[in-house]
Amino acid sequence: MARQDITPAQIPPGDLLTYYGDLASGALRPEDVKIETLSFSVTIGPDGQIRSQDPQNGTIQIVSRYNLALETVRGAILSPDLAGAAPGLVKFNLKEQGRNFDVFKRPVGFSTLVEGCSNPLDWRGVYICIPGTQFEVTWFVDQTLWPVLVGGTRRLELTVSGSYIACNPNQE
Repeated sequence: MARQDITPAQIPPGDLLTYYGDLASGALRPEDVKIETLSFSVTIGPDGQIRSQDPQNGTIQIVSRYNLALETVRGAILSPDLAGAAPGLVKFNLKEQGRNFDVFKRPVGFSTLVEGCSNPLDWRGVYICIPGTQFEVTWFVDQTLWPVLVGGTRRLELTVSGSYIACNPNQE
């Protein structure tokens, strides 16, 4: 619970305080900032081959008036009790097609996202996509070990959250 006797001058400066101040002052107008969640999924067959992706081509169009600042990545696997070694045999990378640039220097192990589902990758302001780009997830499956250690079909889901920030904020 917040203290009742605290004054604004006693609050240490920081990103969150600055953000709230920008919202309260009108510097960030509601039409200039929007929240976005992009969802991707993949179905991997018993042989380790990718059977299907959603969206179909694995890409989502970013709204052209806004930059997308990525903030959080979360992963899930259908029927986690039956997942077995599957999360450890899959890696992914996020790619911005507009600049043909991978967000992560190296693919990220999917198991880092689903170990207990309580520790998502979480960052603030690390990567900003250009307006109107196609954004995609590239999946990498260890096809040698998958048939031996998993031997079944698994569905993995990836959710990327962030903020749309207008390229040219509305000013009066």
